[in-house]
Amino acid sequence: ARESLLTSCEAFGEFLNDYGTDPAVRIYRLEGWKHQSKVAFAQLHFDPPKDSQFVSYISRSSSLRSLSSLPYYCELLTMGFKQGKIEDFVDDFTLIDYAVSQIIEREREKGLLKLEDFLPNGLHEWLETVASEFFATNFRGVDKVDVETYARLVLDPDLSEVEHQNAVTTLVQFPLFAAGVEPGVIAFEHELIAEYLAGRYWLRRLSDEPGRVARELGERPDFAESLIARYLSSQLAKQPQGIKALQESMRTEVLTDRAFVNLLQLLLLANQCGPLEQVFKTHLVLHMLLHPWYN
Repeated sequence: ARESLLTSCEAFGEFLNDYGTDPAVRIYRLEGWKHQSKVAFAQLHFDPPKDSQFVSYISRSSSLRSLSSLPYYCELLTMGFKQGKIEDFVDDFTLIDYAVSQIIEREREKGLLKLEDFLPNGLHEWLETVASEFFATNFRGVDKVDVETYARLVLDPDLSEVEHQNAVTTLVQFPLFAAGVEPGVIAFEHELIAEYLAGRYWLRRLSDEPGRVARELGERPDFAESLIARYLSSQLAKQPQGIKALQESMRTEVLTDRAFVNLLQLLLLANQCGPLEQVFKTHLVLHMLLHPWYN
């Protein structure tokens, strides 16, 4: 069974509550694969020397090593390797985007997901919204009720009640999800994918609300090394107006220290800091005005 069923399927949850302790019932969970499991998997799918080439491929970056530790994603990478698409993955972001698109396509081919049930770009908007909420909870998880609410907002309002409910049920059981740390909470199976999707969510809002985005990005001390920071900065470098918006926000908005640092790190990563001395002076003056005890 999908990991997401443990959280989203009430009937399955009730079954586990009623019979989970019965010695006749056994529950199996797939553990993350270590290197040896990946080697065995490769040997099942490829003849030499392709098997060792595939293992080398999925070991060449931290993102590939991390994604391939989950059997579902490792199989997706196997498909891409067989189709000769590996050179298309020029960075972590194209790799993760490929994984997400393949998961969506699988759900569609199985008849579980009907893209016509959504408003334009609704499915991606929903995934990115849930990911941003998951990121905001420091990866603890999103309440199932909230996930369902977000789903209803992106579905075609002309769907019948039965079609509407079926679509919502399918979405909360989406294969990107896993059980959260608490009952009734949904998490992402893989944090890298969640960070990438959350990055897409905040990128669309970064130029218009840089201060708010900076605050929402949180208090992570490792923010500069995170995938979400690398994604936002890589896209920011292509958006002159976005860069100007961030610089202006740092000069004029009253930002918390952490929010200021988040914006500064994005500009540093994008190599677009501009007149840093003036930015620092402005922030220091604002800080001293708001906190007179500072000096």
